[in-house]
This record gives sequence, C-alpha cells and structure tokens, in this order.
Amino acid sequence: MAARKLFGTDGIRGRANEEPLVPATLSRIARATAHVVLSGKKGVVLAGHDGRASGPGILDAFLPAFLEAGSDAIEVGLVTTPGLAHLVRMKGHALGVMVSASHNPPGDNGIKLFGAAGEKLPDAVEARIERAFAAGTSPKAAGAKGRRQREPVLAHEVVEHLVRNAAPGLSLRGSRIVVDCANGGASRIAPAAFARLAAEVVPFADVPDGTNINVECGALHPAAVAEEVRRCGAEAGLALDGDGDRAVFVDERCELVPGEAILLGLARDALERGALPGSTLVTTVMSSAALKRAIEGLGGRLVVVDVGDRAVVEAMRRGRFGLGGEPSGHVVFDGAGAFTGDGTFTALRVLECLRRRGERLSAWREAFRPFPQSLLAVPVASKPPLDSLPSLREELERVRARLGADGRVLVRYSGTEAVVRVFTEGPDAACVVETARALSLLLEREIGRRGP
Repeated sequence: MAARKLFGTDGIRGRANEEPLVPATLSRIARATAHVVLSGKKGVVLAGHDGRASGPGILDAFLPAFLEAGSDAIEVGLVTTPGLAHLVRMKGHALGVMVSASHNPPGDNGIKLFGAAGEKLPDAVEARIERAFAAGTSPKAAGAKGRRQREPVLAHEVVEHLVRNAAPGLSLRGSRIVVDCANGGASRIAPAAFARLAAEVVPFADVPDGTNINVECGALHPAAVAEEVRRCGAEAGLALDGDGDRAVFVDERCELVPGEAILLGLARDALERGALPGSTLVTTVMSSAALKRAIEGLGGRLVVVDVGDRAVVEAMRRGRFGLGGEPSGHVVFDGAGAFTGDGTFTALRVLECLRRRGERLSAWREAFRPFPQSLLAVPVASKPPLDSLPSLREELERVRARLGADGRVLVRYSGTEAVVRVFTEGPDAACVVETARALSLLLEREIGRRGP
C-alpha cells in the first residue's frame, strides 16, 4: 500500500493556507470522504471549529462536496472536538467534521472526522479515503443538493450532556475553580458547565479572536492558570487545550498535577470501589514507569499501548476496560464517557471523586512520585525511518546502557507536526537530561530542519 499522505495520528493537520489545507485540495479530500463514508447514501454532516481564523474558510472549501452529494450540512460553530463527537452520536448523523489543530499554534489547522458512532474513523476507512483521494474519486451528484444550515444552539446540548452525565448529582457550590479555555473551542462550553453545577467559575482565556488560541494559555502553558489560582485563591485550576479534549490540572497550592497522578487517583478510587473493570488502567508509552509500580502496588494492572488516544480506546474496547489515558491530559472513560476523551468531562469526574473522598488535588499530586523525565522536540526536514539511521541506533544503545534497567528512551516522529520527539526517563535526573540532549543533537545533525 502506498504511504499515507493525508492522515496522521489525529486526522489531517498542517499550516493553514498551505497544502493540504488549501481550497482545491480540501475539496478533493471532501469528495473522497463523501464517496467512502456516504457510499451513495444521503446523510447529515455536522461541522464545527475551534475558533481559529482559518476555520470558516476551511469549512467553506470542505462542505460543498457533501451538499453536491445530496447531504445536508449543519454547522455548530465554536465547539469542542468531544462535544461535536457527542452531537454526531446523539443525533445519529452520518459524519462529523471538526476543524481544529488541537494544542497547535493559531497558524495551524486541521480536520478530524467522526463516524456515526461519534468515534474517529478507523485506520481502514482513512486508508480508503486516501486511495479515493489519490484517484480523484467523487460521489455521484444528487438530483437535489443538500442544504447548509447554522445551528450554534446545539453547543448548549453539549453543556447539558456534561452536566447530566459526567458526574451525576455533583454540586460544586462553594468551590472556586479557574477554567482556562485556551481561547478555543471550550470557551463557551466549559465555564457554562461548571456554572450549571453551582461552582464559582473564574474563566480564563475564554475570548477567542481567531489568533489567540493556545497563546500563552491552555494545557501547554499551565503556569498561566497556576498564577490565576494564586491570584484568586481557587481550590483548583483546569487548563484545556484548543479543542477541549485534554485536561491539565493545577492544585490549590498552585502546583502542576502530573497527568499520571490524575490517572492514578481515578484508578485508585475505582479499584477501592470494585469499579475498575479487569482492575486495569490503560495508558501509553509516554507515561512514567513509576505509574506501573504504583498501580501494581494497589493491586491493579497497567496495560501500555502506543502513543495516541485512539490506541488507548482500541485497547479499552478490546479488553473491556473502563479507564485509560495519556500523561498529556487525555483521559478516556467507558459508559457515559463513550470512550471519547473530553477535558471538561474529565475535570468534573475528578472533582466529584475529590469531593466524595474529602481529598484535595495536592494529595493526588503527592501520592505519585514520577522518575525524572525529559521530552524534547527536534524540527526535521524529512522523516526517514528512524531505524535507517545507523548513528542513531548506536547512540540509543549507549543511552539505554547509561539509563539502566529502570530507565526508558523513546524516539518517535510526531504524527501531527514536522518534529521528532526524544523522551528519556530514569532515576538519575542529570543522566536523563544529558542523554536526551545528546540524542537531540544527533538528530539535528542527521535530519534537522535548517534555516527559518
């Protein structure tokens, strides 16, 4: 099979107004998608965006192909990725089109596609779209074109879903919570959900202007929400990313709570209640090795999969497990969570758990002791197979020997950016930093991007 050219680990992503996010290519992708997903049948396409300036233009180029095929297109407007997935699932629509680049800078954008079950399209379907795109395949034109409508009120149904299903019976009366919306898709949804549960909400970065998404705010910049927690004396701070599917927490002491600590806290509670299917937590290779030790110490089991929430979901479904996630802040629940990572849903579950147990977030942070880690990103000019670089193989052998039996090293390309990521972990902090730096310098020499 030819190499995939469009879909990465999380949909299609790139610089706005550059290939493949240019009108002609977007239209061709849409025609291929309509041909594969609709298969000659009419169905409603639900679309939304995370507030980037380029979002509406991408939809203008992408949606007409579905109208030509006879499908209606309904635009929700500003929404989170998990919110759009929920609406697709609840309404029984044929396809969800989310225009977002998640945690990336404002100049980037992308497209995530969801099937009728509200789940990301399987690899096999994406591969069929790739082939249809390469062949220039289009769906048969319908006798009557579909209609394009705008229904921003649908975003309120996402708030209702969160209030009813994330933590039934939860009241946050008396709680002051800082909610950093990253100036993205959650800017209307997250504060409204917390307010509905009687919290004193301190909204932060909730005024998207098309150019400020993820700029010194959101999940990649937790120092901003930590400072706001300090300023207003909140009991917790939540930082979402641009499309609202990840949640990063700051405790009442203004300290960042590692993603593994959140997973451990949720897993511990579920284990103690006998409510963790298979006594198993699913996570990715990016999680600290200390998480495995902690879970096993509680009588549970850790299943480790490749990077990406899709890999987590697949493992959870295959093993019938109920909880999984990534240290970056993606947490996936079964049941009402519908195996869709939602940052606001996660936050409400965490707060319900803390209230029921009479605990503070700082207790969860202190209960988890990760090994020192280093994660570096090296911009690359190309992405040759990493095992084709002899010098890298040799350096990896040296690094593994230095880190020892309790250490780990991972080198992998990003599925959404032109970077290679270098992750090292081990008991010795200085060794972790030094080995990561050595690998990064080698990769810069071998495949690094030169110039501006």
